[in-house]
Amino acid sequence: NLIESYTVPFETQQVAKKYPLTLYSFAECGDPCKSAEAYLAKRGVPFTLKNREEDKAAVMKLTGDNQAPVLVVGNQKPLSGYQETLWGELLDLAGYPKSNPLGKLKKNPATTPPSVSEPAKKD
Repeated sequence: NLIESYTVPFETQQVAKKYPLTLYSFAECGDPCKSAEAYLAKRGVPFTLKNREEDKAAVMKLTGDNQAPVLVVGNQKPLSGYQETLWGELLDLAGYPKSNPLGKLKKNPATTPPSVSEPAKKD
């Protein structure tokens, strides 16, 4: 079922309500921003992506400079620059899962039900 494979686990939904994630990421930031987005996707955590021109002013207001990416977890101090270890620790403290359990299911062929062949038609 496609819908199930994109559902966020209940525990993650609860954490996301308490500590919503906002990622400020811009095209001109390049690899650090791509790595940051890939890291959050790999962990399977829901986040709001802020990547428009007007969001750059918000980064300046939040951090005092224009360095991206910037991760905001709930009302915690924003993290500037992508540092997987620091980001991981902050997400762990907030209670986010260390990995995406649904992502594992999709990649592990052992959990995929065998395909059902069409029954032979009888004349």
